[in-house]
Amino acid sequence: MADMVQGILEDMAPDLMSMIEHEIFTEAQVTEIIDKIREFGYKLARSVPLKHHFLSAIQHELILEEKRLERKQELNLKPAASDRAIIRKIINLFQRFTTRFKADPDAWKEFINFCVRSKSHRQLSKVITKVLQLHPTNIDMWLIARYIEEKIKSDVIQQEGLCKERWGLIWKTYKYGKSIWSLKRNMQKKAKCRRLFYVKEKAQVFYRKHLEFDLGC
Repeated sequence: MADMVQGILEDMAPDLMSMIEHEIFTEAQVTEIIDKIREFGYKLARSVPLKHHFLSAIQHELILEEKRLERKQELNLKPAASDRAIIRKIINLFQRFTTRFKADPDAWKEFINFCVRSKSHRQLSKVITKVLQLHPTNIDMWLIARYIEEKIKSDVIQQEGLCKERWGLIWKTYKYGKSIWSLKRNMQKKAKCRRLFYVKEKAQVFYRKHLEFDLGC
């Protein structure tokens, strides 16, 4: 049980470090987040986790994501690798939730609703397929699947139209952009080498302080 919780924390550590670095959350807030992850992690790692434990853990992550979005908008931050970290965590919680309570249609409806709101379209397709296999006689599920299929298909068609309008300009600037990209990559490689030792040292301090283990690097 402890190893499972520790593994979850280790997987999230780089994203939590990124959120501190971009000032989305303070170090004190991240410490609280880690404590909550441990608390919910031990509850969900039980042999028979309860439904309200899953719902509480998911609700906590939803609140965190809302705060992250507000803070990112406030700071006008550029996209970062950690942007989808909490979304991935919530999806993982829903996967475990619907595996444990796969006979409960409401659990699947919550999962579907989250996938729609978070624009996790690939995951949404997987969830719809799975729920129709498990609940083939549930009329609500078929109606939801039909509505989502039409809605997303309509959105995709609109996006394709915008892409076609912009494709001409993109193609004209391709060669120029490619040369700029090559130069940028060379500069990034040099910068990466200079940052390497600094990043490792910074990560080592974070892991020792919050997760109580060494990176071994």
